[in-house]
Parts: sequence; C-alpha cells; structure tokens
Amino acid sequence: MRVLFPEYRLTPEHPFPAAIDDVLAAWHWLRADQHLSAKSIALAGGSAGGGLAVALLVAARDAGEALPAAAVLMSPTVDLTSSGASMTERADQDPFSTPGMLRQLASDYLAG
Repeated sequence: MRVLFPEYRLTPEHPFPAAIDDVLAAWHWLRADQHLSAKSIALAGGSAGGGLAVALLVAARDAGEALPAAAVLMSPTVDLTSSGASMTERADQDPFSTPGMLRQLASDYLAG
C-alpha cells in the first residue's frame, strides 16, 4: 500500500482555513491527478490530524463528492468549544487535552 503524509500549514502562523484548504488540495490531487477512486483511499489522523480528516469528510460530503472507504480517527480535535460532556466528565483521564488547552488551540486556529 502507498501512504501519503500531507504537510499542512500550522497555526498560529496560518490560521483557519489554511490547514483544511491543504488537506482538501491533497484529496483533490489524489482523486483528479492520480486518478484514485475514493473507495481505494482510507484516511487516518490523530489529534489535529483527526480533526482535519473529519473536516475533509464533511467538506466532501457537502460537495456531493464520493467519500473515502474508511477513516481512522485517534483522539480527533473536533469540539473547538470544549463544551462536550466528556470535557468535564473525563477531565481527570486526559491530562493533555484539557478544556483550557483546547480553548487556546481553538483561539490560535481561528486567529482569535
């Protein structure tokens, strides 16, 4: 199997939507320029990469495009509001992804 690790622009130097634009460009390159069917592609991402995989899935769905065969999401960053119940109910189980840290990441990602 072939694997593509796209490099995407990072915050805070490149706020939203730069990273999403980059993964969408990689997706469209695979589909159009490399002539790969969506069903032959699996996405995977952890943390911010998992959030970008979700963003790609939503953008492709909303555009009526074919979706990839699979997606593997490892602790995806998808709740930029930090308002989900797990943020408080499981706060002691994840010393890294704290509500405060995620709010700061969201602020950087959205350029304030």
